[in-house]
Amino acid sequence: MVLLKGENGQEGGLFALASRRAEALPGDYIQDGLLHCGACHSKKETWVELLGAKRKVACLCRCQSEKVQRQLEEMEARQRIEALERKQAAAVQDPAYRKWTFDKDDGGNPRVMEALRRYCARWPEMKGQNMGLYLYGGVGTGKTFAAACVANELTRQGVPVLMTSLVRMANALGWGAEREQFLRSLNGYDLLVLDDLGAQRGSDAMKEAVYQIIDSRYASGKPIVVTTNLTWEQFQNPREERDRRVYDRIREMTVAIQMGGPSRRHRLHEEKQNAAYGMFWQK
Repeated sequence: MVLLKGENGQEGGLFALASRRAEALPGDYIQDGLLHCGACHSKKETWVELLGAKRKVACLCRCQSEKVQRQLEEMEARQRIEALERKQAAAVQDPAYRKWTFDKDDGGNPRVMEALRRYCARWPEMKGQNMGLYLYGGVGTGKTFAAACVANELTRQGVPVLMTSLVRMANALGWGAEREQFLRSLNGYDLLVLDDLGAQRGSDAMKEAVYQIIDSRYASGKPIVVTTNLTWEQFQNPREERDRRVYDRIREMTVAIQMGGPSRRHRLHEEKQNAAYGMFWQK
């Protein structure tokens, strides 16, 4: 006879485990002294050697085991989605931009978007060559959308990315030691996406902050993606020396891609106008 210790000891825990009985459901049956599942016909009980004694214990039948496996896979999938959403929230500061992905593309710039897909697919090579992107074009041509697609795709791949407005970042820069710490933190990201270059027109302090952000990134040897409404002529021949210093560094760090085509905002406005006409005035 095997003596088992109290419930709080190791043997007690094993005894409690061995004392569990399989739940018999309608259709289940006994075969060879063990309970079997009436659905999958596999065992719901088995024999084990426990502390020198042979004991009958509950086990998962095949269909129960598959159910548990499906539940685990669903839980892991939810956890992956939640982790990605947390990464996107940290990577792309504007909540609206987190929904902008390549599969949402409207086909307005197919050659450009295909090039950006390839950029993401070859990211290790792009990073190794410090190959950034300079996306320029008129208002509403999809520059920010394209940059967000790159940011979200690389975030999905596990790449540390930060996408934000250049003006917002410059305003958050701070002064002195705080500024130095902030700039170092930016260089912890493998890709820095800066939206709306040129919107920082104004005070010398703002322009100096933008210069320090770009210069720090330049020194880090890590890629940037920049979007701007500046014309190519304005970018190539800035009027002010402070702008020239910024643009020269960006030019060295990036490949220029023009976003062409009609304004998406104008097209969406026309679509809404036409829809409204059909709803409000059509007989």
